[in-house]
Amino acid sequence: MQFPRKVEKIPYVKHSNSYFLKSPRLGFGRWSAEDLPLAVALWGNSDVTRFFGGPFSQEKIKEKLAREIALSPTSSTKRSMN
Repeated sequence: MQFPRKVEKIPYVKHSNSYFLKSPRLGFGRWSAEDLPLAVALWGNSDVTRFFGGPFSQEKIKEKLAREIALSPTSSTKRSMN
């Protein structure tokens, strides 16, 4: 049996926007341009993105974040774990 590699912890990023949905462990907020460090940490991580074509380059991450923000009238959803 092969155990998964140790996953690097995604850095906690304090988000200035309020969450539109929150539980004791999770908060769902809107993506913004200021979330680039979080997007890089998530979408640049091979363990996080292995099932949907990642990890992604810095340029692809910037494009993806801009697309996520632009495509949603109220911005796209991201999840934060406490």
